[in-house]
Amino acid sequence: MAAYAGEKTYNSDIVLSGSLFQNERLYYLISGVLKQVGFRVHTPAEIPLNDAGLCVGQAYYAGEYFS
Repeated sequence: MAAYAGEKTYNSDIVLSGSLFQNERLYYLISGVLKQVGFRVHTPAEIPLNDAGLCVGQAYYAGEYFS
């Protein structure tokens, strides 16, 4: 899905957030695959990585694309 969305939007940036990515093994596995197919992988630095930080990404997306 990420690859499909990246092709359709011409966007190679992806942010990994949510409680799933608190698991280091899953984070490195998934981010490694995404980097191999050309994504620039980002993670939150100043907001929580868990579900508490997801709304920040949603708000950013809404402000960026729906304003």
